Amino acid sequence: MMAASLAKGNTVLSNVAQELEVIDLAHFLTRCGASIRGAGTHELYISGRGQLYGSCYSIMPDRIEAGSFMLAAAITRSCISLSPIIPSTISCLIERLSSAGCKIVSYTDDTLEVSAIPEKCGDDLQRFDIKTGPFPGFPTDLQPQTMAFLATCNGPSMVEESVFENRLGHGM
Repeated sequence: MMAASLAKGNTVLSNVAQELEVIDLAHFLTRCGASIRGAGTHELYISGRGQLYGSCYSIMPDRIEAGSFMLAAAITRSCISLSPIIPSTISCLIERLSSAGCKIVSYTDDTLEVSAIPEKCGDDLQRFDIKTGPFPGFPTDLQPQTMAFLATCNGPSMVEESVFENRLGHGM
């Protein structure tokens, strides 16, 4: 996308990931003067401009980083507040951690607290199953951390990796 924005002529990118970060990059490049159509679809149409311009832009909060911190709190049976965060970007993890018994509270649109403290949640967090997939599915980049969390929960869990075939090597 970045190279095509500066290249001469038109570029069509097919089979583009529909991940939020790709869409955010397209919005940023457009703000800088790029001509990109189709953000959020499987095809992007980019007309090279030869030059881009500076711009002020706030990139979206990193959902994988936020999810990793949430899982770290759950694994260590502690509490964490995260801000800024867009809860809708990791709703699949929020739902799973809630079902496990973690207490999750949203104080504002961009602030979330995750607690796995035994006094608030009880001593035993419950297992759940996951199957990774492209957004809005469960993020494959949170699968290893989630597996570590599930190892601390009661009962067996099923982890199915459908994005990267060799990603489960850490669990064997």
